[in-house]
Amino acid sequence: MRATLTSEFRLVDGLRTHTRRSADPTAPGTPPVVLVHGLAVSHRYLTPLAETLGTSHPVYVPDLPGFGLSARPGHSYDLRQHVAHLLAWLDAYRMPPVCLVGHSFGAEVAAALAVARPGAVRALVLAGPTSDPTARSRRGLVGRWLVAGGQPAGGALAGTDPGPRRPRRAPLAGGGHRRALSTQRGGGGSGQDHRAHPRAGRGT
Repeated sequence: MRATLTSEFRLVDGLRTHTRRSADPTAPGTPPVVLVHGLAVSHRYLTPLAETLGTSHPVYVPDLPGFGLSARPGHSYDLRQHVAHLLAWLDAYRMPPVCLVGHSFGAEVAAALAVARPGAVRALVLAGPTSDPTARSRRGLVGRWLVAGGQPAGGALAGTDPGPRRPRRAPLAGGGHRRALSTQRGGGGSGQDHRAHPRAGRGT
């Protein structure tokens, strides 16, 4: 069974923003799920997941500024600006705490949003997140995984130091793709996916 999805547009921080959302009613009090897409793509590849989750939860898949059917701002957005726009989008929809699911660069946006406003996020899912540029080697990634493998706490990632066995705060991956999700200059959405500049970064 798959949920019915519908498209709608809202003005968010002066930018016409497209959202694909579930249209079927769900049980009262069910937490909404927000899916955040990756670099140079749109809501479209997350549609099958939204249709599946929409049978039990309200599901929303916004197009980030400059991608999918959302309008393009007049300048390139960095990570901080994408987070600010997504926070404004949550406010525009008067969302209760959500289950935030980010994929690839969308995972970086989702993680940064959870740090910026922990009360807005009931649960956080990071699928195939972009890596910290200071730990991109296999050894660096394994080391970071061993050190920062704990549960979210206090707006940062809490891990366990394998040496002295005491709690420590591990920094979020705030580097790679800082300005990767570059948005094209120009007007609003035209029904086509707006692609990032080819030098914007790697991955999705």
